[in-house]
Amino acid sequence: MPITHPPPPVTRLGLLKGFMVIFIPMCLVLMIIGSMHYYTFYTTERSSIESRDLLNVDLAKRMIEKDIADVVSDLLFLAEHIERRGLPEALPWAREQRISEEFKVFAKNKGFYDQIRYIDNSGMEVVRVNYSQGESKVVPEPKLQNKSNRYYFKESLAMDRRYIYLSPFDSNMEEGEIEFSLKPVIRFGTPVFDSHGEKRGIVLLNYLGDRLIQNFTRAAANIADHIELVNDNGYWLRSPRHEDEWGFMLGHDARFQTDNGDEWLKIIESDKGQIQTESGLFTFTTIHPLVSTMGTAASVRDRIGILNGTGNYWIIVSRVSSRELSATLPFFIQNHYALYLAMLLLVAGVAWLLAYSQQHRRAAMAQRDYEQRFRYTLENIELAAVTLNLKGEVTFCNNYFLKITGWKKQVSLRSRDVFYASQA
Repeated sequence: MPITHPPPPVTRLGLLKGFMVIFIPMCLVLMIIGSMHYYTFYTTERSSIESRDLLNVDLAKRMIEKDIADVVSDLLFLAEHIERRGLPEALPWAREQRISEEFKVFAKNKGFYDQIRYIDNSGMEVVRVNYSQGESKVVPEPKLQNKSNRYYFKESLAMDRRYIYLSPFDSNMEEGEIEFSLKPVIRFGTPVFDSHGEKRGIVLLNYLGDRLIQNFTRAAANIADHIELVNDNGYWLRSPRHEDEWGFMLGHDARFQTDNGDEWLKIIESDKGQIQTESGLFTFTTIHPLVSTMGTAASVRDRIGILNGTGNYWIIVSRVSSRELSATLPFFIQNHYALYLAMLLLVAGVAWLLAYSQQHRRAAMAQRDYEQRFRYTLENIELAAVTLNLKGEVTFCNNYFLKITGWKKQVSLRSRDVFYASQA
């Protein structure tokens, strides 16, 4: 029977191969765990973005509706106050004096009406109070103007009692010319009746558009960097890019649908909602300015005159770009890289210990198998084989040696040690 060669010793290359066999699968498991963690993080973050934008868009809408409701309340109050005091039928000098005093006090206390006017049914301004820099001033009679050709006068005078006309955003005009500094205003008008039910004129409020925009932005401060307000033609009333605003007043054609045509078509088809396209996540809601204060949309169509074109309705849009949505990965890595680096090092350490232990266990088993085979070979060859220790004691001998010497193999019952003794 041939004697086998001893097993090879543990080498670095073998240890490295064993390490990689363990480390790579453990890394794959770690990657799967990390992917699941990131997916959970992404869906949670995405849900948070969607909820945040829906909430802030709704808050912005409520703020605009509140501002509009406040103006409507003021307008109806002034009209009813003039009617109840019989001012439409009073003598001209008494009517003008009393209305001027009340309008002046009202404008100063409110602080956000650029002009408050009472215009008779011929279109002539009877009283006009201008408000600027904390001061309200009554315009003297020689500077009063005839507004019979202005659209807002015609539309307001055509209303019935307690019906409101709301103009589109526009710039104020004096003596037929637009003011040099941009001053967007919304005009609210309602007719005034005498005691016989005859129309005697209108009350007109010029509401400063900047205040509405500021309140709108403040209500959605959490998403102020990507919330927009556009009119029904897509012109920006408020945009993170201020140079795009008021294009219909400044003569440029910067509009929402220029770069977002597909999204615009989807937005104008629905009253509110949330859509995602290649450009990003769009959250939107539509504001019909007087619906919230005057009843349902159907009744508003019958009761409120609104010019066709700009000003018919406004749309609030929150836009989160695809790049911002995908930014969750760098954010995730930034916040969790230390955790996964520690886990990777732990996996590497465990893999190395397992590989080291496995390699040495295999080497030990191979050595034991080798020794057993070698011992079996020695015990069964037809040659005498014997091993002595330093004391001259026999520690091993094969069967052939026992046969030719007549010795016997004995085992200590106490220590289980094997020793050999002669027959003598």
